Amino acid sequence: MREEQGIGKGEFALMVGISRPYLNRIENGTANVTVKMLVRVAAGLDVSVIDLMK
Repeated sequence: MREEQGIGKGEFALMVGISRPYLNRIENGTANVTVKMLVRVAAGLDVSVIDLMK
């Protein structure tokens, strides 16, 4: 979704207040993500958490 919106990794990491390596782990599915972090990522993409999980 981030790529579809034309947002770079570094830019998005800054937007949601996380490190770029952590964002890489989230996108690769190797990070244990909290609900709070899912909400932050979804808000950064302007989508619902449910849409993010699809």
